[in-house]
Amino acid sequence: AVGNTFTKAAGSIVNTPAMDITCNKCGAKIAEGSKFCSSCGEKILSGKIECYSCKELVDENMKFCPNCGIPLGKKICSNCGKANTPGTKFCSECGTTLEG
Repeated sequence: AVGNTFTKAAGSIVNTPAMDITCNKCGAKIAEGSKFCSSCGEKILSGKIECYSCKELVDENMKFCPNCGIPLGKKICSNCGKANTPGTKFCSECGTTLEG
């Protein structure tokens, strides 16, 4: 009887998918790696980008790197409107200084 209890418990743990992601639209818990929410159908964006400072892979929606703390938002040139990567001192389109 004890062996059957452990077998059933282990089987339910192995067959249960990891629920690590929360849908941004409806808040439902969904399995990691899902492309769409199983509750509302919203597309799940789980892209990763490399931190410009420490090279750690972080979620593309983060505003700051959780490893080194550098801001991850792109710098917009006040002259031409081009989006430049963080840490850039001059606009890659027109050369305008981005540090301010």
